[in-house]
Amino acid sequence: MERIWTLFSASTNSFANRGENTGLCSCPIRFAGPKPPKTWRDLAKQRDRWQRGLIETLTSNLSMLLNPRYGVIGMVGMPYFFLFEMLGPVIELSGYVAVVLTFILGIVNIRFLYFGWRSLSFTRLLFQ
Repeated sequence: MERIWTLFSASTNSFANRGENTGLCSCPIRFAGPKPPKTWRDLAKQRDRWQRGLIETLTSNLSMLLNPRYGVIGMVGMPYFFLFEMLGPVIELSGYVAVVLTFILGIVNIRFLYFGWRSLSFTRLLFQ
């Protein structure tokens, strides 16, 4: 059977492929870490890469989702990452579209929003 190479299997099998001892130890010095992006375009590429890796990992381990055999990881961890991390950008984008559509269609009362914002800023001044 052909092996499908994913980011998850690459990260979990990196020690095994080199034939090294995989014992873990605590080290106070950081040897590796993500490089901070220098431009907005690099940040977008990094976020896209992370999102694709998450989607690939979750879909390749879909049998763990809500499976009590995997304990807390299957019942809490996987649903959290599936709902909030993987579907989060889709939900956030749909929220932005909904806000713009409510303004365009006139569903939002702008006068109410203005006075609500003013009263909120006034209460903030009272409780400082």
